[in-house]
Parts: sequence; C-alpha cells; structure tokens
Amino acid sequence: MEARAWFPSDSTSPRRARAFADETLRSWSCSGVSADAQLLVSELVGNAVLHGRSPADLRIILDDDHVRVEVHDGSAQPLRHREQHVAIDTTSGRGLLILDAVATSWGVERVDGGKTVWFELLR
Repeated sequence: MEARAWFPSDSTSPRRARAFADETLRSWSCSGVSADAQLLVSELVGNAVLHGRSPADLRIILDDDHVRVEVHDGSAQPLRHREQHVAIDTTSGRGLLILDAVATSWGVERVDGGKTVWFELLR
C-alpha cells in the first residue's frame, strides 16, 4: 500500500504531516508504529520547511515487514549530523539524533531537484 501527500513550506506543515501519517497508519492497522512515525515525519517535514525552504512531498509505503516513509524536498543542501552534545535549551539540532535512535534504518538519496530522506520502522 502507498499513501502520498504534499505540504507547503509553512509552519503548519509538520503538524499536518503528523496527522496524515497517523490517519494513514491507523487505517492500515499499523497503530503500533504510529507514534514513532509521527515523531520522525514531524522532524523530516520540519527540516524540509525550515532548512530546505521547500514544500515537502510525503510518501508512506507499507510492505509485509516495514513501514517506509520518504520526505522529498527541493533543496540539494546535505543534512548536517551533529556528533556533539546538544544543549538542553537549544531549539534545533536533534532531528538526526532522533532519527538514529528511533528508525530501524534511514538514509538520504539525492535526486534531480533536491533530496529524499527516508526511514523505515518494523511493523
């Protein structure tokens, strides 16, 4: 199964993308991964809007074992992975650390017109 949605480059998009992911996964009887997926979708769509200054194209794919989520944005700017400790009062810089901690696997693919950041969760 597959579901897809497009979100504009504005501050409401991460919240709307979370809701779309939750609705989609619940309709596919995958509510067990919904909270993790919502967290990661919010991070990736937020990154697309804030750092990529681009709309986000969200795609959710269900197979027998995994839920795969892809977020495409129009920026070719690479992701920055912070290795050092992030201060508790910092409002950004944790997204990829969260992705590392929560996703089963994840990656980035450069594509014409930008990049696609994807993650997978076990069902």
